[in-house]
Amino acid sequence: MAHIHRFSIVVLASLVFALSLPATVSAQPRGNVAGNGIHGLRIEVHGTLGYYQALGAGMRVEIPILPRGFTDKLDDEFALSVGGDFTALRWRDRSFDGSRPGYGHGWGQWYGDWSVWSVATANWNLYIGDKISVFPEVGLTVSIHDCWDRNGRDDVCVTAAPVGGVGFRYHFAPPRVAFVARVNWPVGLQVGLTF
Repeated sequence: MAHIHRFSIVVLASLVFALSLPATVSAQPRGNVAGNGIHGLRIEVHGTLGYYQALGAGMRVEIPILPRGFTDKLDDEFALSVGGDFTALRWRDRSFDGSRPGYGHGWGQWYGDWSVWSVATANWNLYIGDKISVFPEVGLTVSIHDCWDRNGRDDVCVTAAPVGGVGFRYHFAPPRVAFVARVNWPVGLQVGLTF
């Protein structure tokens, strides 16, 4: 018990000492933040190629949370990206003989014919000059999708999963129109335009 108390005093004293030091670091100017015109609220429309051969479309709205980013050394921005996707595909397995319920039916995302994805991610946008931006993203998705129960009957399932991915934008038309491509799990590859 005495060790914990002594450790707490050392940590507290170190914290007080560190906070009492004068700040000697000055901020340096950051890239072309104001001049490039590509920061700010973005609306994105895209096509989706999901895992398990699902095709679809979706949209996102990206809202800057920290427009000036985390550091003065980079032209960056931290944003919340919310939106959704609809994916669907149906095909028949010609070798299906009907002996196994649910087997051989069409399937899209997670073995269903359709799926609706709501997505919320945090994106750290890194601007490389006036034309290129790259971003990692992490977040959460909730999927409502077609599935089969244990007896092979059609059912509707709800699944929540973490999202992780990377993407880039090529800003080709001033000031804000950009080609965007993103690959993430579990939604898939998304290609579209940002306005």
